Amino acid sequence: MGGFDRSPAGAALAAIHATVRISVAPDSDWAVIGHQMLAPGAGRDAWALARAQISITAPVTDGAPKILGYTLAGYSPDVAEIDIYSLHPDNSLTRNHTQLTWHHNDWRLQLPATPDTNPVAAVAVPPADLIAFTPPR
Repeated sequence: MGGFDRSPAGAALAAIHATVRISVAPDSDWAVIGHQMLAPGAGRDAWALARAQISITAPVTDGAPKILGYTLAGYSPDVAEIDIYSLHPDNSLTRNHTQLTWHHNDWRLQLPATPDTNPVAAVAVPPADLIAFTPPR
C-alpha cells in the first residue's frame, strides 16, 4: 500500500508535502520523515548530515512561505519533475525545482547529490500554466 497516487497530481502533492515536511521537521521526527519521504542516495545522506547539525524544536508560527501552486516540468510513471511556487513574507516569489522517483509504491523526493546544487530560484511572476492553490497576487 502506497501513499500518493502514481499520477502527475500525486507526484505534485508528494513533492510539496515532502518539501514542507523536511524543511520544518522537528528534532524528534526528522530522521523518520527523511527515511519515509526522501529517495535513498547521496542527496538524502547529505541532507541527513546537514540536518543533524541544526535544531528545530518549535513549529514555524510567523514568516512561513505560502505555497501558490505548481507546474509539471516532466512526468513518467517512475520519475517526475515538479516546480513549486511560493510567496514569501517579503512578497518575493520563488520556484523550487523538485525531482521525484517512484520507490516502494510511493513518490520519494530525490534531493540533489551535491550540496552546492540549489533547486530554488527567484522568479518575477508565477507562470501562466501554474496549477494554483491560492488566487494570484
